[in-house]
Amino acid sequence: MDTIKIGIIGTGRVAQHFVEDARQVKGVTITVICNPQLESAADFAKKNNIEHYTDHMEKMAAYVDAVYIALPREKHYIYAKRMLNIGKHVMCLNPLTFSKAHVEELCKIALEKELVLMEAIETEYCPGFQAVIDIAKSGRIGELVDIEATYTHLMPVNSRSFRDRVCGGSLTQFGYYALLPAMMLFGTEYEKTFFCAKYFKTGVDSYAKVFLCYGDKMATCNTGIGVKSEGQLIISGTRGYILVEDPWWITRKFQVRYEDSNRVEGYDYPFEGKGMVYTIEKFRDRIHAGESLTMISARRHIAMVEIVEKFLKSRPTEQLDQFVTDEEKEQVRIWAHRGCSRRFPESTLLSYEEAAKLPGITGVEMDVQLTKDGEVVVIHDEDVQRTTDGIGAVEGYTLEEIKKLNIPYGEENLKIPTLREVLKTLEPYCRQNGLLINIELKTRFVRYEGIEEKVLDIVEESGLSDYIVYSSFVPESLSIIKAKKPDAKTGMLAADLADCIDGMKEVGADAVHPYVGGLQQSLPDEYADIPVRAWNMEEEFYGMGNFHKGEDFRDYAFFGATDIITNEPEKYLCEKPVE
Repeated sequence: MDTIKIGIIGTGRVAQHFVEDARQVKGVTITVICNPQLESAADFAKKNNIEHYTDHMEKMAAYVDAVYIALPREKHYIYAKRMLNIGKHVMCLNPLTFSKAHVEELCKIALEKELVLMEAIETEYCPGFQAVIDIAKSGRIGELVDIEATYTHLMPVNSRSFRDRVCGGSLTQFGYYALLPAMMLFGTEYEKTFFCAKYFKTGVDSYAKVFLCYGDKMATCNTGIGVKSEGQLIISGTRGYILVEDPWWITRKFQVRYEDSNRVEGYDYPFEGKGMVYTIEKFRDRIHAGESLTMISARRHIAMVEIVEKFLKSRPTEQLDQFVTDEEKEQVRIWAHRGCSRRFPESTLLSYEEAAKLPGITGVEMDVQLTKDGEVVVIHDEDVQRTTDGIGAVEGYTLEEIKKLNIPYGEENLKIPTLREVLKTLEPYCRQNGLLINIELKTRFVRYEGIEEKVLDIVEESGLSDYIVYSSFVPESLSIIKAKKPDAKTGMLAADLADCIDGMKEVGADAVHPYVGGLQQSLPDEYADIPVRAWNMEEEFYGMGNFHKGEDFRDYAFFGATDIITNEPEKYLCEKPVE
């Protein structure tokens, strides 16, 4: 076959990277995309100009010689097995599975059917890493004695890596990369292995160490999703060592060093695209050569998954049936993020009033900025282009000019409101129902001089001071609020709860407002009773496609959230879903 026709199973970020890199490789073409959700497959095919799409693997098989599996890890085994049995070559996002028995079964099928089965660890085939391995094997640094590979990448706690108790954790995420140098240089016949790990409250490892002993040789593999370390690879020998600096798994540069510190050999290599270019080239070449699955690759697949499988079995056995109970969910307070911003255009009078009408709502959240002539308006972005028919910065418009901009809503055109207008609209709900209003001072990227004083004055004029919470990513803004009005309620905004706590201590804030993915620790005991109002970036706004999976954000009570600030407050406050 001159050109190898490849189908992709999956439509996520990894699948997109594969498409981009595959188009740099001669002799392969992507002919079909497959996803159990046909709409996702269609959208991906259209976006990437792929001719065919389907939700059925057997239909996909008619268009391909080989497949790339870019699905969540728990689905790799079943899809790889089905495609091998159909007679298609398989390359799979690592790992193939977390079961030694399943890997052995897949390898057996591939060998019997003379098919290529590859676990895609991009580092393995990149030129720089290949050169590291060649130099280490050459004897230039003497007898190899120790290998230490570290791969850490901090992940938000709302990611699958933290929340999936079966497939999550640092070793399942990065262990196959960290184990690779030891497997390639010392082989798969280690004498013993043992583990150390730090576990997160969900039961997954936020940091893990794997120790491999090969007689008088040894290897350490460090992985982390909740602990950060230097991501380097060190290969130590009796005459010198090889140092690949962070990030070693994207091997572009490395050094060979010796006892004489003045003797340093530096090397530079390319690393094309997302790194899959080299893996795809190897996949292509093996198919053309009829190489099937080499026994070296098979033994390596099996050895690495055996280590990870042993580690998973060593995890603490205590498991929770669910993150939070229904009773605990009911205790979480609900705030409307920029109003009912999924059903109505965000930050408009309509979106705020519809949110205020919801039974049981705790509060609404809004962002304020200054116009060119110093008027306080309610809009999130520092630029008007995303939400209106205008272009340019908010601070570039006078109030009269900004009021001429349109926010499309069906056949109507809504307007950017002033803070005064929003407060007037919400006043009855504050006084009758105790509705709270979170005013975020948008001073992180544009330092609007005097905005704090202007907002305080407007709130004072409205008579709604008792219902207002002021928040900001900038501690200085909250300090000004507190200095001008010591009894003002304030909330410290940050992506991570740790940063919220630091800012709160600095300015004496009354609450913390972290991103849901940043709930990586508990509040100090002295702050145990303060509100933790968590916000998210996973929900769509009005006019956007439904790109999140309907997650119940009240589950973040498990991580300490007392309130959630959501685009869909009606989802939690209405007995029947609101269309």
